[in-house]
Amino acid sequence: MLADATGHGLPAAISVLPVLALFYRMTKLNGSVGEIVQELNQQLKESMPVGRFVAATLLCLDEANRSGTIWVGGTPQAFMFDRWGRVTRIFASENLALGIIDSREMECQPVEFTWDSETQLLLCSDGLLEATNKDGAQFGVEGLTAAAANTSSANRFQQIDAALVRHLDGCVASDDVSLMLIDCP
Repeated sequence: MLADATGHGLPAAISVLPVLALFYRMTKLNGSVGEIVQELNQQLKESMPVGRFVAATLLCLDEANRSGTIWVGGTPQAFMFDRWGRVTRIFASENLALGIIDSREMECQPVEFTWDSETQLLLCSDGLLEATNKDGAQFGVEGLTAAAANTSSANRFQQIDAALVRHLDGCVASDDVSLMLIDCP
């Protein structure tokens, strides 16, 4: 799970704490991605003030069958890269963030997928794509995919990080930047 709460600092951290506790409890009980999304959403809807929510991407991998499920709500789209860093699939952010609407009104059906050998999934927060340089240009999907292109899975994270540092050119990102690369075994 990659989660990004509204706000900054302590208020954002407080929003994420109940999400983490419930997430870990439900994964120990082998809850499906859809069930976990539903429970997390309802917990946040019932406990958070209006206007507070948590954008999240939840993912489950079945190594034996090389298949998985993913749910993207409020975070940027997730990417699947082949061994050469080419985008082979995009998982669009088609769901609302957690805590905005009641779970009975929410679509909690994750997307199913399979993968080939040497595949990686990339999840990120909006802070990465919206990182703006002194000229007002955002790093964006173009910066991310260009940084990942023609890289090995072992070096991809460092290449993206270095490209972001070059893009910012001494500026500080205005939002937190989260980047998660997951090797699909």
